[in-house]
Amino acid sequence: MGVVDIGRLLTTSAKIQESAQEGALFASYAPDDYLDVRDRVLDSLDDFNIAVGAISITCGGDETITVAITHDVDLITPWIGGLLGSTVTVSGEATGQNFTDKACDPTP
Repeated sequence: MGVVDIGRLLTTSAKIQESAQEGALFASYAPDDYLDVRDRVLDSLDDFNIAVGAISITCGGDETITVAITHDVDLITPWIGGLLGSTVTVSGEATGQNFTDKACDPTP
C-alpha cells in the first residue's frame, strides 16, 4: 500500500542528494559561473520535474560553495498521506571546496 510512496520518497531523496553533490563538485572548479552550476544540477536531475527556484547556491566566503535543492513530493497512497500529509518536502545539500583562484559568485 504505502510501499509505493516510501519508494518514491527514497528514490527522490537519493537523486536530489546526488544532484546536489554533482553541483557542489562542479562548482568547486567553476565557482564564478552560477548558471553553469545550476544547469549541471538540472542535467543531473534527468527526468525529475524540479523548479529552477528550488536550487540554491551559496558561498562560504571564497572557500566553499554549497548547493541545496528542495522538492515537494505529492503522495499518492491515502494511508501514507494520512500519516505524513499529502505532500512531503525532500531536500539535499552538499558543500564543495573552491579549488580555483576564482571568487565564488552565487548570483545568476
